[in-house]
Amino acid sequence: IAEIWAGDLLPDVALPVAEESVMSARAESESVALRFGLPNVQVSQVRDMFDKYARQGDRNFKETLTKAETLSLLTEDCGFLLEEDQAAELFGELVENEEEVKISEILSLYGTLEQNDNGISIV
Repeated sequence: IAEIWAGDLLPDVALPVAEESVMSARAESESVALRFGLPNVQVSQVRDMFDKYARQGDRNFKETLTKAETLSLLTEDCGFLLEEDQAAELFGELVENEEEVKISEILSLYGTLEQNDNGISIV
């Protein structure tokens, strides 16, 4: 995974730490999307779904999702058919901390499922 430095995003612009962190995570996710050859439309859809789970009632935005939220995003929102043992194997390979899944890791999971042609159910 590529590294993103603060100066790579918006040089000489002061941003709140939370906003800078979100921008950095999104930039890192771009690198993952390129690695898997995901088109922009798919990346945008996954980001929108991530945002749905990450937005909290008090207008705060969390940077990671739990494993349960991630599985819901991949199966219910994206329509992937994923057995429990497949999920455990994928998370073991691609996710550093199952209770703090980053957008870049979700895109890695998505890209892997897409490449493996893991049946998509029409939702």
